[in-house]
Amino acid sequence: MRAQQVAGIVLAATMAAGLAAGAMAQTPAPYVRVFVDNQPVTFDVPPVIMGGRVLVPLRGVFQRLGAVVAWDDTTQTVLAQRGPTNVSLRIGSTQAMVNGQPASMDVPAVLVSGRTMVPLRFVSQALGTQVAWDAASTTVSIVSQAGIPPTQAYPPSQTYPPTPPPSQTYPPVAPPSQTYPPAPPAATSSLQGTVLSVNPQGQIVVQSGGSVYTYQVTPATAISRTNASTGAGGSVALDATQPGDAVAIVASQNGVAQSIQASYAETSGIVSSISPGAIGLQNGTSYRMNPSAAVVQSNGAPAALAPGETVVLRLNPLTSEVWGVRVQQAAMRPIGPVQISPNRPLGPGDTLTVVANGPAGGIASFTIGGIQGNLPMAEQPGRPGTYVGTYTVRPGDIIQNAAVTVQISAGGQSQTASAPTSVTINGTPRAPIISSPQNGAVVELPLTVSGRAAPGSLVQVQVNYTSTVLLFNVNGSLGTQTITADQNGNWNATFSQEPAVRRGLTMTITATVVDSSDHQLSPASTVTATVQ
Repeated sequence: MRAQQVAGIVLAATMAAGLAAGAMAQTPAPYVRVFVDNQPVTFDVPPVIMGGRVLVPLRGVFQRLGAVVAWDDTTQTVLAQRGPTNVSLRIGSTQAMVNGQPASMDVPAVLVSGRTMVPLRFVSQALGTQVAWDAASTTVSIVSQAGIPPTQAYPPSQTYPPTPPPSQTYPPVAPPSQTYPPAPPAATSSLQGTVLSVNPQGQIVVQSGGSVYTYQVTPATAISRTNASTGAGGSVALDATQPGDAVAIVASQNGVAQSIQASYAETSGIVSSISPGAIGLQNGTSYRMNPSAAVVQSNGAPAALAPGETVVLRLNPLTSEVWGVRVQQAAMRPIGPVQISPNRPLGPGDTLTVVANGPAGGIASFTIGGIQGNLPMAEQPGRPGTYVGTYTVRPGDIIQNAAVTVQISAGGQSQTASAPTSVTINGTPRAPIISSPQNGAVVELPLTVSGRAAPGSLVQVQVNYTSTVLLFNVNGSLGTQTITADQNGNWNATFSQEPAVRRGLTMTITATVVDSSDHQLSPASTVTATVQ
């Protein structure tokens, strides 16, 4: 028998148990025997009769026919696919879908003892098989290959025999009225399992049950891959299959694959929890992760997995085990309005404060056009996504209508935004104040000069002297010092140099604010004093 090709389907999971079967009464079918291609099918739950139709456990027949079967617990829907034909049946409904088109059934699919029971004739015929009924032996014969005729045509209007009274004792099972010849030795074998690895040189390794099989792939091997969540897919190269795919392989007896049909499923959500071997999503679902599952970004680069990430999970459609995680790069939250204060022209020592809102956990900075760039901003404790930065105007900072621009980077993305108003800075500093000695004071040597200026500014202090000795004018200097005003704006300088003469000296003390190159920035302050 030529093995039928199978395709992937949606949301495979273990068949749900326990719901009550439909609205119509169900009774065990009297000694109904089911043969598929002359091979008996054994059921763990016996067939039942409902509304004059025989219903059998879905998996036993469908998997014998080479169909792939899945169960969607959310919608209580059974899905089956054999070759190009797919069928969906919702528990309790007489409306089915065959290749996306509606089709009616005499009776609905039901759940009995945890097994999905389906109307045998409808689904078998929908999957492209032939069904025959032998009333004498209460035998259903299903033929999956063309060319093997059924034993007896079953008129569409005929119904199955009614259920005998419960008190009746059934005789031993009668043999079928027709004995099919033994099946010829199989030239091929089929296997369903999970892809473990793919060798681009032409090998695929599959695990089925507790065994591992290696198949050789040739250019003649027909390979397809289907997204079971959407039904999209088609012919692919061998390297398009991935570890974790559910796969159905038809191979020759020497291990050469004739056809490979792979399928996978996808689901997405926001990660709520991560534990060894499991991942939970915010929608309440949890999935077991295969130890070899790869975690990558949308661009394929390796990625870290953390709660709050938006992910797409690649699942094996038969086990719902996660074999791949793709971390989605969500659109970055835009930067909110940029606020600056105070909203007035600034001078030396004034502090400009910049506030902006954006994505939490980012790195932020701001730039004052023409003066400073990449000034750091800190995310505020208890206020995720709110960033604050400051800048203290220095002497010499001079700019008119400068733009203030904020940049925030988060999650590999970056955005910028500008304040709606500009800033003007006049960094011409005021003249420093000389508080000691006061103008006209009598002083002693060594001389200490102190005063105030903008915090952090450089103050250059110079002390010159003049005197008259025997009608000669004597001029000199005690030197020049540059000191830095402390955080409170205080500064002082001590001059210890000995002048050429002491008596009658007039000291001229000058203080100015300078830059680091000793260029004068402010007007000078001057006081005079005499030496005692």
